[in-house]
Amino acid sequence: MQELSDGSKPILYAINGNHDIGFHYTMTNKTKSRFDHSFQTDSVKLIQINGINLVTINSITMEGDYCDLCSHARHQLHTISEQLCPQNSSNCDSNKPIVLTHFTLYRESEKFCDNDLDSIPESQKYIPYIQKWDCLSMNATQLILNTIKPRLVITGHTHYGCVTRHPNSLYEWTVASFNYRNNLNPSLLLATISTNKYSINKCLLANEITFHIIDLIIIVLFINFNLLFKYRRKLFK
Repeated sequence: MQELSDGSKPILYAINGNHDIGFHYTMTNKTKSRFDHSFQTDSVKLIQINGINLVTINSITMEGDYCDLCSHARHQLHTISEQLCPQNSSNCDSNKPIVLTHFTLYRESEKFCDNDLDSIPESQKYIPYIQKWDCLSMNATQLILNTIKPRLVITGHTHYGCVTRHPNSLYEWTVASFNYRNNLNPSLLLATISTNKYSINKCLLANEITFHIIDLIIIVLFINFNLLFKYRRKLFK
């Protein structure tokens, strides 16, 4: 890791998904423990940075079938909720966390997503999502929202960017895939976050077609340069 301008080093946190430990039906204690150990994470983890509360959630343990891993995750969720808002507290708004998880919260499809450059193609927008496969189940979504009451949710998994508005003016930002295999317009999010506000900017890479055009131009210029060079050599012989 490179040091930042003030001499400090960037802090990296990992959030696992189905490509890391498999979907629920293939996840095992071994695969989950290996990932958790390697990246110092957990099924549900509270991270506090300069008074900002972040909660990372392993989407695969939100299946809701009461297996050991899922039951443990549910218990961790309630424990963190109690940390953020003890029962005797009168106002917990200042402790509302930002949730980061791989699967999106429940939604029927991408039909309400804006038509940004990194959004899903219009032809796929209305394809129904399958709960626990394309997104979290409705029950898991309600469990997260009702238990820790986040002020912002950041997700992934769909390979396309989207901003979803949930009840109580809660926004969910879905990050597009950061490679050209899944999306012609990869993007990333740059967020500025304080204890009570946040600002998010979307940063887009160049369209993949742009790179192909640049490659083609370079090839054409290279061929023309070589032909011109050979022609000039013949003239001066």
